[in-house]
Amino acid sequence: MKQPLNSTFKEQQANCAFNLYKEGEFMAIKVGSNFQSMIEKQGYITASAAQCKLSVDEQEAFSELQKCWNNLELDKYYGEAHPSNYRIRRYSDFIYVPTTGELHPKEHVAYYQSERQNSYAGGKTRHFGDILPETYENTFLQDLVKYDFNQFPIPEEYLDQDWICQIHMIRIVVGHN
Repeated sequence: MKQPLNSTFKEQQANCAFNLYKEGEFMAIKVGSNFQSMIEKQGYITASAAQCKLSVDEQEAFSELQKCWNNLELDKYYGEAHPSNYRIRRYSDFIYVPTTGELHPKEHVAYYQSERQNSYAGGKTRHFGDILPETYENTFLQDLVKYDFNQFPIPEEYLDQDWICQIHMIRIVVGHN
């Protein structure tokens, strides 16, 4: 579905569940559920891949993004209690510009959660490996960030401002114990 380039951001949001801007035109990825209403009711959603219908290009980009999960770094703040269990991860902050869909990495930042949020590893300033360019430049990830952002009712006057987007990739490996 092509969207006219002179349509407003709100019109683009209303016309398709997943609006993507690529090479001068908008492309649509079909989503089988109304995620916005689910977010309004519950405050969150859990979605499966089966709910999304990806174009051939998006399927390729998704496949490439999946490979990025094989290049995470060991989380040195986890696993002391159960050495056979461990986490690998990467974390970075980005600047996201909703009107253009641009995603720019910020300088390395530490990750922090309070002890109330995380009784196991909270209260510590933690440093993880940064998200790699092959990950944040992936078109599926960029489209996913744009889609996620579009699910929230943001007043139009804030859409041309920079937003902080945090991307946290985590894999937990559970051993035999």
